[in-house]
Amino acid sequence: MHKSPGRRVARTSAPDRRPIGTLPVAGLVPFIASWSSESAAQPEVTMRRGRLAYLKERPYDRDSNGILWRRVPSTPGKGKPQYGKVHFARQRYTAVRVRRYALSGVHGVLYRPGFPRPVPHDVGGMDFGDDRMPWMQAAQLMMRLDDFRPVDLETEYGACGVGRWTPTDQDGVPSET
Repeated sequence: MHKSPGRRVARTSAPDRRPIGTLPVAGLVPFIASWSSESAAQPEVTMRRGRLAYLKERPYDRDSNGILWRRVPSTPGKGKPQYGKVHFARQRYTAVRVRRYALSGVHGVLYRPGFPRPVPHDVGGMDFGDDRMPWMQAAQLMMRLDDFRPVDLETEYGACGVGRWTPTDQDGVPSET
C-alpha cells in the first residue's frame, strides 16, 4: 500500500494470519484494521427515554442520528493486527474509493426490554429507519456503494514497490490461479 490522503497504515513486525483476499504487504497494516489491544468490556446498558442507553452515557457515545455506538479504544499499532476486523471508529473517518455512496444502516447487537436491564436479543445488520433502531448497539457502519471505481490489485500492489501481487489463502500461502 502506498500512502495517500485518507489512507493511513500502521507498521507491525508481528507475523499474523490474514483472511483470504488480503494483500501480504510485509510490515503494513490498513488504518481501519483492528488491533488485539482494542477490546474493552462494554458498559452496562439500561432503558432511558424509550431507548437503549449506557448507565453512564457520554456525549460521544451517540452519533448525530442518536445511534448508540459500542465503546472501543483506539490503539493502532499495539498488539497484533486483526485483519478482517474493521475498527468502526477509524472506518467512519476514513475515505473510501467511491464516487457516490449512501449510508444504509448499522451492524451490531439488538437489545430488547428486560428486567432489571435490557437483554441482548439478536446480532446483525439493520437499515436506518427501522423502528427497532433505538434498541441497537451499533458496532459497524453499513453503506451502499452507488458509483465506484474498480481497482486492479496488481497495479495497486505494484505501486507499493514490493513486486507482483499473488493471491494467497488465509495462511498467506500463494494459491493456484
